[in-house]
Amino acid sequence: MTTVDPRLDLYRLLEVDPAATTAQIARAYRRLARRWHPDVAASPGAAEHFAQITVAYRVLSDPASRARYDATRPTKPTPPSRPTRATGGTWRPPWTGRSTRPDPAAFWLGGPSFAHASTLNPEPTGQHTDSGIDAEVEISLEEAYRGTRRTLTVTGPHGTVTMPVTIPPGVLTGQRLHVPVNHLPGGHDGQPVVLQVRLTEDTRYRVEGRNVHVDLPLAPWEAALGGTVTLQAPAGQLQLQIPTGTSSGTVLTISAGGLPNPDGPAGDLHAHVAIAVPSPLSPTERRLFTQLAHTSTFRPRMKQEPQP
Repeated sequence: MTTVDPRLDLYRLLEVDPAATTAQIARAYRRLARRWHPDVAASPGAAEHFAQITVAYRVLSDPASRARYDATRPTKPTPPSRPTRATGGTWRPPWTGRSTRPDPAAFWLGGPSFAHASTLNPEPTGQHTDSGIDAEVEISLEEAYRGTRRTLTVTGPHGTVTMPVTIPPGVLTGQRLHVPVNHLPGGHDGQPVVLQVRLTEDTRYRVEGRNVHVDLPLAPWEAALGGTVTLQAPAGQLQLQIPTGTSSGTVLTISAGGLPNPDGPAGDLHAHVAIAVPSPLSPTERRLFTQLAHTSTFRPRMKQEPQP
C-alpha cells in the first residue's frame, strides 16, 4: 500500500521550490523517477519513495489539485528522508478525506529517446472515470508527427504484464489514449489505462492547434536573391523555395506541413523569416557590403523620412 506521511512537503519530495513552474516540476519528477524506479534503484525503500514522489507529481502537476494542496500545506513540514526503509503512516488526499487505495498499478514508459516512470493510483487526483486510470505520456513534436511506440508495464495485485503501446500520428497535448490491460497472471484482466498525451516543449517550434510555427533565419543574399534553403521541421528536413526580395517578417507557409489530423485536414507549417547578418565581418565581407551601400539605390526607410 502506498503511504505518504501527511507531514511531508510534496515540494521537498520533488526537490523543487514552491514557486516552481509546471515544466520545472515535470523535469524534477523525471529526474527523480529515473533514479528511484524499482527497476533501477536497489536500495531498500526505493519502491516506496518512488511511489511517494509520483503522488507528489500527480498533485503538483495539476493546477487545480496543486491549489487545493497549497491551501492545506503543512506550515512546518517534515523534511523527506532518503529511502532506507518504507515510511509509515497513511496519507489522505486533503481534498477527498479518503485514503488512497491499495495496490496501485505501476508502469514504466521507455523508448530510445524517452525515459519516464510513474505510479498509477485509481484516484491519483481525486478524479475517477469509467474509462480507467489517468496517466501521462510525454512525446516530442517529431514523434507526434510520425507516431511512436512506448512500452507499458502494469503491476497489479495479480502480477505484472508488459505490452507495447502505439501512439498514432497527429496526437495533441491533452488527448487521451485508452490502453486495455489484458492477460495478467492468474487469468485476470487489469483496469484500462488512459494515457494523456503531453507534447514536450521545444524551443525550435511554436504549436497552435495543429499548426506549427518555426523561425527561418536567412542571410541577406539569400533573402535578396531567393533560392532553395533547407528547413528543419517536425517532418524532417524540407527544401523551401525563397522568393526573390524576401524581407524579415515574411511568413512562408507550407500547406499541410504541420501536425497530421486523422479526422480531417492537417495543420500548416509557417516559417517566419528573420534576416541575419554575419558578425564580425571579414575584410572581404566588409568591402562588399560597403560597395553595395555606395551603389544601391534601395532606401528601406524612405516612407518614414520627411518629405521636402
